[in-house]
Amino acid sequence: MALFQKHATTLRFFDRGDFFTLYGQDALLASRDYFKTHSVVKMLGYGAKKLESVVFNKSHFENFARDVLLVKHYCIEIYNGSKSDWSLQYQATPGNLTQVEDLIFGSTDITSQVGILAFKIGSENQVGCSYVDTYARKILVAQFSDNDAFSNLESLIVQLSPKACILLITLKNGKV
Repeated sequence: MALFQKHATTLRFFDRGDFFTLYGQDALLASRDYFKTHSVVKMLGYGAKKLESVVFNKSHFENFARDVLLVKHYCIEIYNGSKSDWSLQYQATPGNLTQVEDLIFGSTDITSQVGILAFKIGSENQVGCSYVDTYARKILVAQFSDNDAFSNLESLIVQLSPKACILLITLKNGKV
């Protein structure tokens, strides 16, 4: 069965049971944006019929599918079958995750944060803070003045809901 042409912002996964595969430009996108290396790309076929391929275990598939749907706003299609008999099993868009919720959120509690917040309170209630989000791979840095109740800091902690907080304290001798 020949598959119809797809849009450039749609990724076509093939469910192989214990793992998933991507081919062609989808494989190259995954190697560049997710794995950050071209070494995961395997070439299938020979001559003019070479085709790029990338294999995902279930954990990598969940992370990558979440990232492309929720961060990059791509659509995904998941095909099931074997050899030349493939059929569309699931499809999802950033606005409609219903068919793939169990697949991409199955082993992860997405509501639990994975970030760490570190902050230091300086003179005159100056607050310096940094937040590392390991899921989104981002580092956020801020400095602000706060009141005596530290309500801005409290609001920041509530909004970020970090997994851990680190408070840097400067001792009287100047050591941290």
